[in-house]
Amino acid sequence: RALLYFWRNGYHASSMSQLVDATGASRHAFYSEFEGKRDLFLACMDHYQPMVVSPAFAQVEQEGATLEEICSYFEQQISKAEADALPGPGCLVANVMTEAAPHDTEIADRVELHLDRLEAGFRNAIQNEADKIDSSIVKIEIANLAELLVITTQGTWNQSRLVSSPDSLRRSVSTILDLIKNKLKSQI
Repeated sequence: RALLYFWRNGYHASSMSQLVDATGASRHAFYSEFEGKRDLFLACMDHYQPMVVSPAFAQVEQEGATLEEICSYFEQQISKAEADALPGPGCLVANVMTEAAPHDTEIADRVELHLDRLEAGFRNAIQNEADKIDSSIVKIEIANLAELLVITTQGTWNQSRLVSSPDSLRRSVSTILDLIKNKLKSQI
């Protein structure tokens, strides 16, 4: 419940009193488990990976993933946001990237690990796609495309906090994936 509260309201805008109300836990329970709001938030960030990120991103991280799995990853997340009613909360990590990470190295480290994980998954799928179509694209270009997808991912989830329709999200993802496909094909 604390994770969901932080996710919807942000780290700085969430007070301990609000977290107590939102979770039903007592102040004593929080302070006996965590030193304060920051420690609770770090625990929530750690919980977010297996609870949200791993199930969403597993298909891109699998051994034979290709651009099809990247497309599926985005579509599943956009469809989920649409079903939950846009505008939505976006991605917890994308939110904290701009809110708290610039001012807290421990939070920034968790954000960096998350982004590294996304990039590795995207790199995996792009490399597999390149192998599938016999593209001669070099690894540095694959790394650059994976980095571009990470940036696109964060921008997509930030944009999902503002739009009431998923159309622009889908168009942006489709455009970037078409650009990547064309880049891979141009290297055949």
